[in-house]
Amino acid sequence: MPRMPNLYTCSVCGLEVRPSDATTERKAIVWLKGTGKTISEVSEELFEYKHKFCTGKTSANDIPLF
Repeated sequence: MPRMPNLYTCSVCGLEVRPSDATTERKAIVWLKGTGKTISEVSEELFEYKHKFCTGKTSANDIPLF
């Protein structure tokens, strides 16, 4: 029997992510307070996820095949 595809994948490495895990980050458009980094309001969820430890890695889409 074929395996079900992963519902959510990391946008960097392409492996499965679970949105509820503490090691998962999600992309959103937000409003910040003043000149700081405190989030005032989430304007839009983009539903793109990545592993926290994949920060700084090259995206799987950016790696040349040849």
